[in-house]
Amino acid sequence: MTAVQGGRRRAAPDLEPADFRALLDHAAAIATEHWKRQPEMRAYTRPPEELTAAWRAAPLPESGETLDRVLDKIAREVVPYPLGVGQRRWWGFINSPPHPVGIAAELIASTLKNNCAGTSQMAVQVELTVMGWLAQLVGLPRGSGGLLVSGGSMANLVGLAGAREAKLPGSRRRGLRGAARQPTLYASTEAHSCIRRAVELLGLGSDALRLVPVDREYRMDVGALRALMAADRAAGLEPICVVASAGGR
Repeated sequence: MTAVQGGRRRAAPDLEPADFRALLDHAAAIATEHWKRQPEMRAYTRPPEELTAAWRAAPLPESGETLDRVLDKIAREVVPYPLGVGQRRWWGFINSPPHPVGIAAELIASTLKNNCAGTSQMAVQVELTVMGWLAQLVGLPRGSGGLLVSGGSMANLVGLAGAREAKLPGSRRRGLRGAARQPTLYASTEAHSCIRRAVELLGLGSDALRLVPVDREYRMDVGALRALMAADRAAGLEPICVVASAGGR
């Protein structure tokens, strides 16, 4: 992406502070207009077929475009056709509505572009502090830790990886080759599909995942869970994890 400054084209990372501010102001104006429309917008507005066809058929650009023209194109052809998660009657999916604090924080985080891999930077300290607060909130003992991840699917993957290592010590290094008995896991029929994907990615195999029926309140049937676990133990398998679910799938 390029910008025009003083009659010559400049790469976006080389913007002068004033031009950077102008770019942010332009983007903020687009975001603000969308924000104002959100409460009354439709839950879903399908983009016109001719618009999607034009985007899919667009050739690879041979040169860059000015930042203002790129933002104007986004405002005209992308912003009007979102999922309406900010709409007052949006109940269609798990996405929460955008929050102004989160939007502002994302701007700062994107500007810092931190890699929180453990180097000495304050973003790491922020993560450690937040995880300490969350541990206190759910009653974990002092010294408990964790990490912030991109979303629920990744959180479930990391959590199941921890369960695998806790119940099958050394599996992180050896895989399942050293397991005395094949592991099994249990989740309700209402569990999110990312649980199955996580089990597959961790090498446990989707056949190891047992789906437990639920009652009229969509709660896991504990009696059915006990029966499944007993049958698996009798068959020489090793139950290692029960996945709890709260809310919709």
